[in-house]
Amino acid sequence: MRPASLIAAFRALTAAGYLLAASGAPPSSPPAKAEKAPDKPATPAKPPAVELRGKITGDGGVPLAKAVVLVLPSGTAGLRAKVVRAESAADGGFVAGPLTGDAFRVRVQAKGYAPLTEGPIPGGATITLHLKKGLALSGTVLDRASKKPVDGATIAAWDDDAEGWGDEARRGSSAGKDGRFALADLAGGKATIEAKAPGHAAARTARLLDPKAGAAAPAPVELLLDPAGTLSGRVTDTSNTPVAGAEVTVFWREPGGDRSKAAKTDADGHYAFPAAADLRIRRMTVAAKGFPSQERPGDAPSDDIVDFILEHGGSIAGTLRSGDTSALPAFHVGVHRERGDDDPPSSGRGGASRAADKDVSDPSGAFRLDDLEPGTYTVEIQARGFATIKKTKIEVRAEQVADLGSLKLDSSSTFRGRVVSGNDQTPVPSASIRLSLVDAQPAAGSSSITGTNLWNVSSSPDGTFTQAGLAKGTYDLTAEHASFAPVQLRITFDPGADSPEVLVTMYRGGSIGGTVVDAQLQPVAGVRIMASLGAQADAHVADTGSDGHYLIDGLTPGNYQVTRQPRDGSPASGANVKAAAVTEGQTTTVDFDEGPHIQMSGVVRKGDQPLANTSIYLFAVDNSVPLRAKKAQTDQSGAYQVGLDQAGRYQASVRIDAAGGPGGQNLVMLTVPDQPQVQQDIVFASNAITGHVANPDGGDIKGAIILAMQDAAGAGTANLRQSTTTTAADGTFRLDAVEPGTYRVTARATGFAPAEQYPVTVSDGQPETNIELTMQRGWLMRGRVLDPNGRAVNDATIVVAAPGNAESGFLPSHTDSSGAFRITCPLDGPVSVAAISPRFAPAVKTDIDPPSGTDDGPDVQLKTTVGGSLRIRVVHRGGGPVPGASTAIRPMPLFPGADLVIDRNRPKPTDGDGVALVGNLYPGVYVVAVVGRNDASPAQANVGEGAETEVEIEVP
Repeated sequence: MRPASLIAAFRALTAAGYLLAASGAPPSSPPAKAEKAPDKPATPAKPPAVELRGKITGDGGVPLAKAVVLVLPSGTAGLRAKVVRAESAADGGFVAGPLTGDAFRVRVQAKGYAPLTEGPIPGGATITLHLKKGLALSGTVLDRASKKPVDGATIAAWDDDAEGWGDEARRGSSAGKDGRFALADLAGGKATIEAKAPGHAAARTARLLDPKAGAAAPAPVELLLDPAGTLSGRVTDTSNTPVAGAEVTVFWREPGGDRSKAAKTDADGHYAFPAAADLRIRRMTVAAKGFPSQERPGDAPSDDIVDFILEHGGSIAGTLRSGDTSALPAFHVGVHRERGDDDPPSSGRGGASRAADKDVSDPSGAFRLDDLEPGTYTVEIQARGFATIKKTKIEVRAEQVADLGSLKLDSSSTFRGRVVSGNDQTPVPSASIRLSLVDAQPAAGSSSITGTNLWNVSSSPDGTFTQAGLAKGTYDLTAEHASFAPVQLRITFDPGADSPEVLVTMYRGGSIGGTVVDAQLQPVAGVRIMASLGAQADAHVADTGSDGHYLIDGLTPGNYQVTRQPRDGSPASGANVKAAAVTEGQTTTVDFDEGPHIQMSGVVRKGDQPLANTSIYLFAVDNSVPLRAKKAQTDQSGAYQVGLDQAGRYQASVRIDAAGGPGGQNLVMLTVPDQPQVQQDIVFASNAITGHVANPDGGDIKGAIILAMQDAAGAGTANLRQSTTTTAADGTFRLDAVEPGTYRVTARATGFAPAEQYPVTVSDGQPETNIELTMQRGWLMRGRVLDPNGRAVNDATIVVAAPGNAESGFLPSHTDSSGAFRITCPLDGPVSVAAISPRFAPAVKTDIDPPSGTDDGPDVQLKTTVGGSLRIRVVHRGGGPVPGASTAIRPMPLFPGADLVIDRNRPKPTDGDGVALVGNLYPGVYVVAVVGRNDASPAQANVGEGAETEVEIEVP
């Protein structure tokens, strides 16, 4: 299980009442130690071995003797396989085997010839491979500082195809006293040359060898070696041209904080960091003028050589034309990067532009902006007396040109708009646009507005429309089309200003339909159903017919609140109000009834043994609306009966011990068909996983929580199994009713780091699988949580994690009545800790170092606050609010338990003003996004203590 899911998994188990506390007493009837299972599960039969046969020839088809033939399985299997080696005989023939697999890659090397790599080749094939004459390369190895020859340096060269074949696939040589070396039998194309010598850092370069050059030898290579311990490399562009003046920066951490150091590349693109071996480098960056910045996370490689290949930025180009016959004016083009999750902070050191602008006076109207960092941009074109042209979501790629084509300038006094389909943003032609004046402002010197207050226009083939002669004021815009749901917008227009183009997004619409039945499952006629996007939005209404069915059509996609008006006229609540997501071209079913939709019955069994007098819980997993558990009780024969509200997948849970009674929690997934009566047995397997949990000294660990999670790679998601229990006083445990498959078994206990064993195989041929888990000790952090007035905070959840993470895999803890807590922490570095209570904002403390030696860690005091609040406003680009929108927030960086906090504090759908409020937030930066809207860029907001921060997101 990924660490990010641990809190959610254990929280769900605890909420269901099935998870025994880590510090609690063992089960009343602890399972006895099982007999030791066989050491290994049954091993599946190995696939039959195959061979590859063939012949190696050289110039003129002459057979080549003693050619080395190397063979690996093709695909990812070759990454972990051992190379099979063979040599050709006097007649050039070879046999390579035995081989395991279906297809293989072959590499052939022979003296005087260039290496050849071929594949995939099917197993059992007979092949003939022709080698061509190899190329030669010479050079000199020099000390960089003194420029003197380096005696005894070892040289290695290899082509791109040599990766993965081991050292035998590399050509080697040694430098003489004069530093000179020669390499033979190289393949054409890119060759990597590396030099190593005592007292020096390794050096590496690349050369392009042209096989068409014939006998013409390529230019000698000069390899310059730095002192030992130097981190070095080259910065080149995609054509292998050195990038001089690039700034390479290394980052590392010291006890006093983060540190960094920068170096510039020379004319050959080379950079060096002397004595870098003494630094624990965490990441590297490179920035150069005209190139996007580049980052390399992680430690430096063992050979201390890091090369960077930079791509040039992209370009945006286009041509401007006037909407009439007048001469094209001078204009200004500006571009800026749009925000998004893939928009990392700029290095600020000469990288490619994230924003650019240009004044253009070209009579042809042509413009172009270069050296833009790859990403998504907005382009704005302005000219005096004309309306601004704004183009969004322009994708710029490295070393490519994004051509905007021909763009038209319109007068600023003309009202302009565009109608597009919400499904794919394509133009909607022939849409009927109606503009009605709501409120007008008289022009200077005029006492009233004269003329009509209603205008009608149609959209052109490209979706655009214009209307001249409108007065300054507020207008209602209605767009209608036979194939789309109507759209209404309220807009403002000022003919004397640069009013932007109005984007009208139309959806083909969806439907909400369903049936209303009474407690006897009989249809109910005349019931009113209302659907609205929010409390303040207009409601769409339909009444049920004689068959109890209703249909509301022509709905704009979104999240609707569907309400059944009760027959007694009482306010609608509870089961009378449901959520429904309407999608384009689909009918969403929302049924209302006063009784269970499905009656399900059967027998609960473990293998062939009925489970008598056992409680079973069923949770629906195919509905986004939280549902309560449905509980049933088996009788003496193991029979059960339960009423369910919906069909689909369910998680069934019981507790079983060795005797068949209550014990560890066991889960099984089942699928319930959509029919009134369902007869289905719920069957748990007879297999088991048993084991023992010990501390590093071999002592028993009591009360450790054991979780077995089935590997998703070995089962479909609908059939995944999991079981949980706790260890007895002697450290033993038993997970019963475990389905055959591969499992990941984890143990967690207070005072210890998590322990895990994977894979654990359960098969029908092996009733019980026995494992041993050893838990390493962690250090115990002690502390106390106080409220803003200094009073103890009871039952706050305590979570620890590495800085910048939400979880560590260690068990969460809780405060007692005095606000005190104890929680286990890892020993391998500093941690952050957070206290989470629903009454306050999270309290967080970062960078707490583990104690040294046997010393106790420091007592940590966490003081909660009211935190800050966030007002999220979602609006259309035309200015109107978007009610019913679902939003999501995420703190940056993460803090311990951040996923738990966000899960408890999810923003409600926006109200009629397009607003959602979120309170009790830990102060810091948050990323805010509209759920399910890829056409709306996420926004960032900085939440302060005791303050309300407003953030606005535009959607089409």
